[in-house]
Amino acid sequence: MIFNTLSTGYYSMNIDLLYQSNEYSIDISNYDEIKENVGYSILINDLQLEIGDKGLVLYPWGYCPLVASQTVDLEIPEYSIGKLFVELDQQLQVGCSIRYNSDVWRIYNDNGSWFCIGNSKLPKEYTGIEFCPNCIAVIEDHRLVSLYLKPIII
Repeated sequence: MIFNTLSTGYYSMNIDLLYQSNEYSIDISNYDEIKENVGYSILINDLQLEIGDKGLVLYPWGYCPLVASQTVDLEIPEYSIGKLFVELDQQLQVGCSIRYNSDVWRIYNDNGSWFCIGNSKLPKEYTGIEFCPNCIAVIEDHRLVSLYLKPIII
């Protein structure tokens, strides 16, 4: 998989990132905002990144036990607002997911505000892109190395 970013200064959708603590899951508000055809995703642990037309990564959703996160001093990456695209190695059918990580990515938090899934140490050279509100992808050499999430906890 190859990840690319496009800095636009605006989001593709007007949504909120939510964490449903009773389900241990990430969700979004305002599904009416989704204008892309959706139906397949990339798995990071059990969290899914929903993919739209032309490989546009739309939003994260699914099981993500933030209660199991480790508290650390997180450095929040520098980022621009824009779009995240993925080029898949294979064609997916609607309703299917493909796993991105082969080993379990750890989850870190900075006392409950931001959560990091993946590498909590920022690479020397990276691109940070906030592709939906409060969701930053950290890309190094066209590889996704971590996701930073700041959901509204409900």
